[in-house]
This record gives sequence, C-alpha cells and structure tokens, in this order.
Amino acid sequence: MNLKASTLAIGLFLLGCGSEPDDEIFGTYTLVGVEGSALPYLVSSDPECDLLISQGELTLVQGGTYTLEFSGPDDCTKSGGGISTLGRFYTGSFTQAGNEVTFEAEIQGAGTLVFSGTANPLEVFVTVPPIPPATGPDLRLQFASLP
Repeated sequence: MNLKASTLAIGLFLLGCGSEPDDEIFGTYTLVGVEGSALPYLVSSDPECDLLISQGELTLVQGGTYTLEFSGPDDCTKSGGGISTLGRFYTGSFTQAGNEVTFEAEIQGAGTLVFSGTANPLEVFVTVPPIPPATGPDLRLQFASLP
C-alpha cells in the first residue's frame, strides 16, 4: 500500500470512529418543549384559569434510575383568583435499548406506570401519562442537554 492509500485508509478509519453513535445518555436534561411547542405551554384554559407548563427537568442516573418533573402556574387571576403552581413528579427505573428508553414508576395504590421515549446525548423525548388516579391526555415532552 502506498503512502497516499495508507493516509486515506487511516483518515477514513478515524472518521468512522468519530461517527459512531454515542449512547451515553446519563445526566440532567432541561425541559424545552411540550407537544412540539416551546415553553410556556398552555395545557388548558377556561373562563376562570389558565394552566401552563413552564419548567421541568429529567435526570437519568447511570444505575438505571431517573427523576422527571415538570410544573407551571395555574393562573386564575382572570376570574379574581390567585396563582398556584401545579406539576407532576415521576421517579423510578429506566432501561435503554438503542435510542429507545422505557420508564417505570411505582404508584402507591395503582401499581406500575410504564411509559417510553427516545434519547440521545443531546435530547430526550418522553411521552408521559397522567399519574393515577388523575386522568387526562398523555404529554410529549422534549428535554435538552444544556451546557
């Protein structure tokens, strides 16, 4: 093999090594969107109150555990009420297969809540159901790894 061919082969090898997907997803991610919309996200609105999601965080720990939380104001000032903060908190274990992530949370009196998403080192998308006994729509959350 001549010098040019050797240099090309080494260069292609190094490029190939650099293009391997990194599946290291452990760390803390910040909520940046809900249902494809930026924050704050309007969950519901009626003549009395507006419920918003304005912040959240997902932490994936190397041991296979996680915490996921999001919250926002329940603003009832348009009807003469006040503002309170509402949110959801999930904790439990997760497993990863490629970019697919499955979350489990033990809910007292309701069993195991299972939900899923996708993850890479830069962002995580998770579709979370309501925490029983609450009902309502599942929400697709987008988290980003911020410097």
